[in-house]
Amino acid sequence: MAYRPGEFLYGEISIGIYRPSLIILNQPIADFETFKRLWKHAEYRLCADGGANRLYDMFEGSRATMREQHVR
Repeated sequence: MAYRPGEFLYGEISIGIYRPSLIILNQPIADFETFKRLWKHAEYRLCADGGANRLYDMFEGSRATMREQHVR
């Protein structure tokens, strides 16, 4: 099976049985809408090397109420 990573930036797509994983590293998350699409398509989400801090930082301010909605 070949993945085309760009497809995960679009809305609804059919990716079959296998879904990709998302690894969040210690880099600022600059584009919330793009990140939200990647998050939605990922089966597993992993924070490494400070990624949990970047994820937490993304939900500060006006997005603070959304923090609980995106955590499983």
